[in-house]
Amino acid sequence: MDALSFVMGERAANLRVKRTKDLIHGAHIGKPAAATASVTMRYCEDNGEELSFCRIIAGSSSEYRINGIQVPHTKYTAKLESIGVLVKARNCLVFQASHCN
Repeated sequence: MDALSFVMGERAANLRVKRTKDLIHGAHIGKPAAATASVTMRYCEDNGEELSFCRIIAGSSSEYRINGIQVPHTKYTAKLESIGVLVKARNCLVFQASHCN
């Protein structure tokens, strides 16, 4: 769930960590296993075309890529919205912290 949320551009605070760099294995205890971490999501269009969405973190910064090309966060989220993924609306994931009264 966290990997999907991360690749769709979710903020660190919503991923059960304080800082994005804490998502790198071991970083939260001061022993990171790597300098970067990434998640790639592949989406297959109705016409068979495949889109690749990738988010990479290095330290406290994020890099976004569509089909291997680095793009600004705004273009990344716009492309996700064009395929029906509205991250801010949280219409595609059910978060564990959700509570109903």
